[in-house]
Amino acid sequence: MLFKIDACVKINVSMNRKYKVLLVLAALSASMFIAGGKAQAATLEVTGGCTLAIAIDSANAGSDQAGCTATGDTYGTNDTITLADGTYTLTADLPVITTSVDVIGQSMTGTIIDGDAQTYSGLKVDGAGLSSNLSDFTIQNMLNGGLNVDNGAAVIINRVIAQGNTASAGGGLVVTNGASVTLNESILQNNTADNAGGGFSNAGGTAVISNSTIYNNTGQFGGGGVLLFSGTTTIINTTIAGNIAAQGAGITSFSDPVATIINTTIYGNTADGAAGGVTILQTSGSISFQNTIIAGNTVSDCDGDGTITPTSNGGNLSSGSSCTFLTEPTDITGTAPLVASLTPEDNGGPTPTIALLDGSPALNAGVATDAPSTDQRGQARPQGSGFDIGAYELVVAPSESVAPTDTTSAANLAGVGAPNTGLGKQASSTAKQQTLVILITTLFVALISRIRYKKFNQKY
Repeated sequence: MLFKIDACVKINVSMNRKYKVLLVLAALSASMFIAGGKAQAATLEVTGGCTLAIAIDSANAGSDQAGCTATGDTYGTNDTITLADGTYTLTADLPVITTSVDVIGQSMTGTIIDGDAQTYSGLKVDGAGLSSNLSDFTIQNMLNGGLNVDNGAAVIINRVIAQGNTASAGGGLVVTNGASVTLNESILQNNTADNAGGGFSNAGGTAVISNSTIYNNTGQFGGGGVLLFSGTTTIINTTIAGNIAAQGAGITSFSDPVATIINTTIYGNTADGAAGGVTILQTSGSISFQNTIIAGNTVSDCDGDGTITPTSNGGNLSSGSSCTFLTEPTDITGTAPLVASLTPEDNGGPTPTIALLDGSPALNAGVATDAPSTDQRGQARPQGSGFDIGAYELVVAPSESVAPTDTTSAANLAGVGAPNTGLGKQASSTAKQQTLVILITTLFVALISRIRYKKFNQKY
C-alpha cells in the first residue's frame, strides 16, 4: 500500500503563500518518491473461487477475471499473487505467466502447488522484459517441469522446493532462450527428465544457483542433478548429491556452456558405468571448479570426451584420480573428504547439507580468492585458518552446527520445510516509508518554527 499524504490538511497557524507552497511541494514530492519505489500493483489472494490459474489470468489481463477481485492499487507492473498454507491441487494446466507478477506462498513446505500425479503443467514465466519473484512454496508432481523460465524473462526464486516433477529436460527447473534465473535457498529433489537434467537444465539462459540442494533427481541419459547445455551458469555454496543418470549424474556439461562452480559439494551421485560426479562433453565454452568437493561418486568422480578441458582455480578435493584437471598445488586428489553423512541432512540453515567431520582434509584447505563469505547454511567463512572446501564450513567452537532458526532442513527432504521469512523488498519498502515520514515531520516542524519566529519578530 502506498503511503499517502493529504496536502490540503488545515494547519492552525497563519502561513504566507510561500510557506504553504513549500509544504505542499514537500508532501507531494515525498508521495512521488515513495510511489516511485514500486509502480501501481494489485494483490490477488488465492482463495475460494479465485484459483491460482484465474489469478494468473487476471494478472496477465490486467483486470479481474471471474472469481478473483484484486485489492490494493490498480493493476500495473509487479502485481502479487499470494497463497496461504494449504495444498492447491490443479484441475488444469497453469496459464503461462506473460506479465511481471510475483507468486508468494506463506511457507516453503506449508504452501503446496500440486500437479495431480503429473497430470498438469507447472509455473512458466515467458517473455522478454518480465520480472517476477517466486518464493515460499512447494511445487510438485507437475508434467512438463515444475518451474520454467523462457524467452528473456528474469525470475528470482527464493525458498522454493520443486519435487516429483517430470519433463524432457529440467524436471525441477529449466531456463532457456536468454532468460535469467536466480535460485537461492531452495531444493530441487526427486525430479526426473526423460532426456537429461533431472533437477536443473540451462539451455541458453543465465543462472545463478546458491545456498541450495539438488538431491535425488534422475536424468535418463545424463545430468541427473544438473545439465549445462549452453548459456552461463554459476553454482556456489550448493550440495549436489544422490542424483542418478547414465553419465554425469551430478553434472553433465554439453555443447558450449560457460560454467563456474565454487564451494560446492558433489557427492554420492551414481552413474551406470560412467562418472557419477561430473561428465564433460562440451566442445566449446568453459567450465571451472574452485573449492569444490567431487567425491564418493559411482563409478568414478569425473570423465568425458569433450574437447574442452575443465579449469581448476584451486582448492578442490577428489576422492579418486579421475578428475585429471585438478592440477593446482592446492588441489587434493585420491583422498576421501571424511563427511558426517552420505546424504544431505539438517545441519542448520535453510537447506540440507553434507557436513564435514573434524579432521577432514577439506578443512582450511580452500583458496581465499573469490570464496564466499558464508557457507550454504549462512555460517560465516572462514572458521579456521582458511576456507573449508565444499558447501559446508565446519564450526569447531563453540558448537558443531548452526542452530536452525526458521527452517528444518532434514524435514525438507521429507516434505516438511522452512516457514516464510518474508520478502526483503517488503522490509525495504517499510524502511523507506519510515524514513520519509521522519523527513516530512522534520520539515514540517522546521516550517512551523520559521513561521512562529517571523510572527514573534513582527510582534516585538
